[in-house]
Amino acid sequence: MLYDACSFTQTYGDHRENLFQLRRENRLDHYTRNLLKNNIFSFHNSSNEFVEHIDRTYLKPYYENYVIMIQNEIPYGRCIENALDFIKNSNVENILYIEDDSYCIAENETLVEDTFSLIFENSMQMVCLDNRSNEETNPNKETVDCCDFDKVYSKGESKIWYNTPNRVLEKRGQAMMDNSPFFSNVDYLRTNYWDQIYTSLPSVHKGEEYTYTIKKYEDDVVRFHVEKSLYRNINVIWGSGGNHHYRPEYIVKQICLFLGR
Repeated sequence: MLYDACSFTQTYGDHRENLFQLRRENRLDHYTRNLLKNNIFSFHNSSNEFVEHIDRTYLKPYYENYVIMIQNEIPYGRCIENALDFIKNSNVENILYIEDDSYCIAENETLVEDTFSLIFENSMQMVCLDNRSNEETNPNKETVDCCDFDKVYSKGESKIWYNTPNRVLEKRGQAMMDNSPFFSNVDYLRTNYWDQIYTSLPSVHKGEEYTYTIKKYEDDVVRFHVEKSLYRNINVIWGSGGNHHYRPEYIVKQICLFLGR
């Protein structure tokens, strides 16, 4: 039985093929997406030739059920609206959000399935799927440290802790809702995170700035957090000018977390 979810990954232009080359080696990404009812690979301002090449080389050989969305000459927010509308019109209730430079670093298939089971059995409406609490200077650690560790859900190899944007805001001064990989109910996401202001913004970076530092959240809005990561943004490239955040040796170390898995 497939899980009631659709993944969404969007890439940009014609110059990010190396991300798909890495994804080809990420066996657990293939495994995870093939557990879902559907998967969206969205191309923003990409040529038809590039899309056809990526589909033929990196998608068809590895993914059993997916759709391609070509979204040219429209703003980022409209791309998001189109994807969420497609998911709902497909009678799917949940989204697995994975950026094009995000990869599955789960330890094994069991962790993936135990985590999905926990989410569905407990009706968790928003779950962050990465935990970098072992990195002292990473903002993700600051978010994890705000979890209520007494409210823990466990199954097999997976644990998920309770957290909210406002718990983080109270302790850190900002909600810190970034573009880390997450699993969410689509209606919940639209109501509490990706609202009409978010989908009016022109770029993914403006969207992250809005949810991270600007947006106000109700106290009961949740953002659960995994103990063991399923996915991680590796930031192999950033924008059009290369990566400006991490040293090459750090990026290589992160890539080694998923190559061959």
